[in-house]
Amino acid sequence: MTTDAGSKLRLRLLSMSKACQHKKLTLQQLRSLCETARSGSFAAAATALDSSHATVHQHVHALERSFGVKLVDPHERGCTMTESGWLLVELANAVLETTDRLQQTFATTLADLGCNFTIAITPRIFLEDLAPVVAEFCKQSPQTRLTFLEMDAGEIATAVETRRADFGFTPVPLAQDQIRTLDSEASYLLEIRIVGPKDHPLSRRRVIRPNDLIKYPIVNAPGKGFSGLNLESLLDQVTTGPRIVPQATAVFASSQRELVRLGFGLALLAVASSTAPHPEFFERSLNGSFAKVPVRLIRRRGAHWPPAAEDFVRLVRARFSSAP
Repeated sequence: MTTDAGSKLRLRLLSMSKACQHKKLTLQQLRSLCETARSGSFAAAATALDSSHATVHQHVHALERSFGVKLVDPHERGCTMTESGWLLVELANAVLETTDRLQQTFATTLADLGCNFTIAITPRIFLEDLAPVVAEFCKQSPQTRLTFLEMDAGEIATAVETRRADFGFTPVPLAQDQIRTLDSEASYLLEIRIVGPKDHPLSRRRVIRPNDLIKYPIVNAPGKGFSGLNLESLLDQVTTGPRIVPQATAVFASSQRELVRLGFGLALLAVASSTAPHPEFFERSLNGSFAKVPVRLIRRRGAHWPPAAEDFVRLVRARFSSAP
């Protein structure tokens, strides 16, 4: 094509495009045209684009209708571009390259900016379960900023529902009225452990049964702080006889451990089985008497879920997937 002929054809296409501006062109149509020109047939273009022959054919002929010119000449082995077709391919390639650069630039810029999200958890979950995950995640995603809202297990779903947190981890099941707006997925399991002073009489027992517990005060606050379970109800199911009333109780695990250290009694804690016993205390799993407790990931239905958040959850699950 001569320079003058090319210029005239460009002007012709420009005037035609202005005359049909009400007809929307799509990137898919332009990709179909360019791939057809490159591969020499609708069928080969469809294979390269992971599309169907009919779809590519429709895209190219839609462009012909939009511009009012013939773009392809079919033949037995496929098709070739007309002079107008080659010109449109040249212009379309420039548009597609610009679009691809835009996508790449946006992705790079977004990654550089990073993101921030807020996670609602209990203090124990943060200290004993997620702290190693946080350290690893921040090395992998240095641009991501995390904020942790520490609260009682029973308040976490509400914090997510009211948008105070983007998601949360809690052993407490969703309330019936939260099921419509929140999703709950099991992430990992906790076992129930008895925690006492190093020299406690139960530390010398090979087997600890539920009825052994009622001989000593238990510092868990009644009905609260025990991974969302009602401690009184739970003990009623596995013990018989009256229990000793503790002088002091607490809700959070760190406070319960402190009461144990001060000699106020024993504590029942939900702990990941991979967590090593604290060297200051006597700890024993009660798996034979109490069922394991699932920790649930809570998030809003339909909410934007950034890749960084998915990476964080994946690390949490990976940490506990090999735990016994």
